[in-house]
Amino acid sequence: MKRYQRGFGTGVALFFIAVLTAASAAAWHIARSAGDVQYFQESKDAILAQKDDIVGRLIACRVMFPNGDNGTGYRIQYPAATAPTSLSELHCPGEAASASLWSGENRVLQPGPIPGFTEWHFVNDSVSARLQIAAVTDTSQLHRDLLVLVAERIGAQASVNGATLTIAIAS
Repeated sequence: MKRYQRGFGTGVALFFIAVLTAASAAAWHIARSAGDVQYFQESKDAILAQKDDIVGRLIACRVMFPNGDNGTGYRIQYPAATAPTSLSELHCPGEAASASLWSGENRVLQPGPIPGFTEWHFVNDSVSARLQIAAVTDTSQLHRDLLVLVAERIGAQASVNGATLTIAIAS
């Protein structure tokens, strides 16, 4: 009889361990989901804010240097960038070549990196002047959903292709 009682106690203990493990897994899942929601919201807000800052700086090129000519024949008052170019390499047409978009007149800080995404790139070619940002290596559904939401928020000038968000500045 004692033998069965010991087995019963071990069974109850194992049952409670299993319940605690399941509860811990559920709590971890809830915490992870809450973390994803926070990351999603913060990343969305950062992308939208940086987009506004960058577009404002690009428009400032046109205003501060109305006679600027980038030499490409494409939207001459915007920086020259016939291939995707890092923002740190951009210059306002008409401004000294040594001054970047971020260090010339009316200096403003270049937007910092957004965790999980590449740096912003600018293109000014025969198609349009546009900004691009992409998810780094994790092209999870979370990142794609985030980029789609940002594109919807921006409107018709934004599109998502895979893990890359493209925002048209001028056509």
